[in-house]
Amino acid sequence: MGTPILLGRDFTDADSASTLKVAVVNQTFVDRYLPGRQPLGHHLAIDGEKGAQYTIIGVAQNSKYTRVREQDSPMAYFPYTQIPDIATMQIELRAHGNPAALLPSVQRVVHDFGPDLAPLQPMTQQAQFEASFSQEHLFARLALFFGLLAALLVATRTG
Repeated sequence: MGTPILLGRDFTDADSASTLKVAVVNQTFVDRYLPGRQPLGHHLAIDGEKGAQYTIIGVAQNSKYTRVREQDSPMAYFPYTQIPDIATMQIELRAHGNPAALLPSVQRVVHDFGPDLAPLQPMTQQAQFEASFSQEHLFARLALFFGLLAALLVATRTG
């Protein structure tokens, strides 16, 4: 997705199921759990995975995931090839042009990969950002309405 790697490296095709289990964490993860320490080489585990330790190989810049105004939260990323029994997966694509035009092709590729798989909520990043602002737009419209109503009441009362 173009998120800069601040320290270490990103995943490669060499990070497979048979190699050292690796993870990339974001800067908030480092600030919260490894303050003042060198994060590369530290180990972490996924809850429920017995004995599996992942070595931190990189630190990524913080990103927004669902809302523009969300607070930075600690994140760890793992190569899908190293996670056993994946129940859900999010796929994100970078596109030039109209990304909505790619959705039918993406659905076809996902179906070809696994006929029992189906994208549950395909949407563009723009649509996700617009949805995250919908509540703020509603509050702005309500504030404008009540402000105008108050001004009208004051104007009619003094007149």
